[in-house]
Amino acid sequence: PYKYCYCYYTYTINMPESVDVEHLDSVVKSVISKFVGRANIGLEKYGTTLDRTDLQTVDWINHAQEELMDGIL
Repeated sequence: PYKYCYCYYTYTINMPESVDVEHLDSVVKSVISKFVGRANIGLEKYGTTLDRTDLQTVDWINHAQEELMDGIL
């Protein structure tokens, strides 16, 4: 299970090992494919996944801000 904490709320998501996507529409399949592709690029580029534990919440927020700023330039 994955634990997430936003502000004062903590919740757990139980993710299956695999997801059957055959019944999903083409748009959802495309989005999933893009996420998998980005995850693979990130692993290759940075040598780690988003499951890293060396960053605090504020670090992730700063990373997100920087990425969003880059996206609007």
